[in-house]
Amino acid sequence: MSQVNGKSERKRIAWVFLLFGAVAWGWNSYSSAQEERRAELAQIAVEIEAERRLQDTKARAAREMAAIADAAERERAADLSGPERVALGAALQHLREVDRLLLLDWKGQDLRSSKRADVARGRPYRVDVYQEDGARTTTRARVDLDRDERWDEEWVFEPDGGVRRKLAPNDDEDFKVFEVWTGERFVREGS
Repeated sequence: MSQVNGKSERKRIAWVFLLFGAVAWGWNSYSSAQEERRAELAQIAVEIEAERRLQDTKARAAREMAAIADAAERERAADLSGPERVALGAALQHLREVDRLLLLDWKGQDLRSSKRADVARGRPYRVDVYQEDGARTTTRARVDLDRDERWDEEWVFEPDGGVRRKLAPNDDEDFKVFEVWTGERFVREGS
């Protein structure tokens, strides 16, 4: 019987060692997995930080570009200032606000780009101004009087200082009325 008890005892001890070995192996595997997960999370944190820095850089560049555009806008507005602008503004008082905007602020101005979109931001109408390749100043403008994404007027600023505009009276981008600026008012072409 003592031999059987010794064999049973050895089996129990072997099972205990086997169990401890399995627990140790499991703990080692768990620790390794946790270490890998920590390394993976650290890499993700580095990537997130790099993306945040990139977005901050882009946002800073966008703010700088907006500041440059605002400075150019102020410089452009200062080109026609003082008594000349006041006198011209008074002479144009009978015109619509959008007409005064284009004649006072954009006619003869260097856009320093091919297009400036929505230069009437915050107003009930939309105005885009354009400067064709090779031109030194604004060459044309498009007006959407009710911001319905259909152009109601197209303006052309001639190199000699003249201004023409085409009107779509039915708000359908079908320009049927043609007018010329006389220096005081618009008159239909051919009248």
